[in-house]
Amino acid sequence: MAEIAGEDVARSIQLSIEYDPQPRFDAGSPETAPAEVVTRVRDRVLLQYPERRAALLAARA
Repeated sequence: MAEIAGEDVARSIQLSIEYDPQPRFDAGSPETAPAEVVTRVRDRVLLQYPERRAALLAARA
């Protein structure tokens, strides 16, 4: 994917599926992924799943 769409997209996909056996990029969890990738993936998930956004906001409160 990195060759097709760039390393940031590859990291985003890796984080989204939490792929971490022996990854090319160390982005398989929020703890290891670059902060901007984590933010992008979280924002995308929250837009796709509004009920998750509501649960996240409730948990923060």
